[in-house]
Amino acid sequence: MPSWKIHDKWAEKMGIPVEYSKKVNEVIDFSKEGHDRAMRDPDTLISQSSKLRGEYGDDRIVKAYFLHLYLDEMARFMHTCSIHRGHKESWKNINADDVVTWSKGMRSIWTPNRGYGKIFKEVNDFIERNRKEIFSDIKEEILRKRKST
Repeated sequence: MPSWKIHDKWAEKMGIPVEYSKKVNEVIDFSKEGHDRAMRDPDTLISQSSKLRGEYGDDRIVKAYFLHLYLDEMARFMHTCSIHRGHKESWKNINADDVVTWSKGMRSIWTPNRGYGKIFKEVNDFIERNRKEIFSDIKEEILRKRKST
């Protein structure tokens, strides 16, 4: 998964206060439900995002929440593809457009019809506009981690 540094960077670029991003990082990555549980369980997603919205009274915290999940999905796909395709040649057939397209399919549980449609669309549009730079950030981090191991 991307480092919290990447999550915070992209939250700030989206106009989300960094303290919101930091709170979301903790909720998603260290929740009692388990790390990234919301990515697999719609009830956890709704419960966590609703609790954050209630606690902060600001839709930007929900944007930070969806952005975090989206970035995690992108990183998971990129990491998996690069391993399966071999370390040296791994990036030749993976591009930002493919990652965004795949991530859209994986987000089917993140239903925008539960009161978050507008927020979800804003996050999705932001990712679409910035996909190449986000892809580059995540790729650099994956390669850096591999070199250090």
